[in-house]
Amino acid sequence: MLAMLSSYLFIRGYGQTILTAGYASVEQGGEGVAFGSTVSLGVVGIFSLFVAGMKGYVKKWKVAFLLACFIFIVYSQLLMGLRQDAMSTIFGLLILYGVVNKKGIGFKLFYIPILVVAYIFFEAWGVARFALSTGVPITIIVTEAFTNIVATDAIQMGTISPIATTFSNTVWLIQNNIINYSFGQSYWEWILRIPPEILYPNRPIDYAWMFQEYGLLAGGGFFELAEVYMNFGLLGALIIPGIISFLIAKSYYYAFYRQSMLSYFLLFPFLAMFLRGTWYQTFAYFRAFLVCILLYFTYIFIVQILLPAIKKAASGDIVTSNIQ
Repeated sequence: MLAMLSSYLFIRGYGQTILTAGYASVEQGGEGVAFGSTVSLGVVGIFSLFVAGMKGYVKKWKVAFLLACFIFIVYSQLLMGLRQDAMSTIFGLLILYGVVNKKGIGFKLFYIPILVVAYIFFEAWGVARFALSTGVPITIIVTEAFTNIVATDAIQMGTISPIATTFSNTVWLIQNNIINYSFGQSYWEWILRIPPEILYPNRPIDYAWMFQEYGLLAGGGFFELAEVYMNFGLLGALIIPGIISFLIAKSYYYAFYRQSMLSYFLLFPFLAMFLRGTWYQTFAYFRAFLVCILLYFTYIFIVQILLPAIKKAASGDIVTSNIQ
């Protein structure tokens, strides 16, 4: 249900697929996705079904799982022009397969061809989402996707280049005294950004928008290193990413050894937002964490309080009926 709801919101939000309209163009005609946590709902829905099915809690789950994956990953993400969350979902499922079976996933040589093919596909898809609707041949799309990688003046590799630009922009703004160190302000504003913009229009804006105010070009969000450098300088860039990596590792091993529902819901936020949190901004992890905790307690309420109450009421009705 969560995957279907998320897919519906994305499809309605983006409008036409990239087969008929260019990505993020006026022709797509979408209404926009109102809630930033929409993707977390879909990914956690797929993760929940996968883990529950693998553990035997849901019978004949594979058909529903494959259907949910196709609608969410292929239709609502890839065909709408999105890549990051589709890749994070697939990567998360691979990690969860190992966690459920208590098998560590190491690196093996036969992974290399798979990774190369996946990289080529998603890199080309980044160009295809703008070109497919205009009838550009696949061969030209693939060529264009890799043309600038060997350029001498500016190297372009998918999301890496625009994200590196946000970091260099931030360093330049700080070193030229155009902006001052924030000393944790952007992290404090995470709390103020919890309510959706539709409910709190005056909440602090994403710092990714500040670059255009100073006449700088950037794309792809506000990179983790850019945010820590803006707050704490070089020292922060050396320490904060280590703390985040520690939390990711801790949640992974907690789920691996504990195998409890709570342990999985602490791991889900990092897997669901892995690429978006790594490349775009760390706030994505925080927002996904809030969504997962809310869903966890919702599930607990349904299973431990609501369903027993319904069963008790139903059994009471049966007893009364028999007495009469």
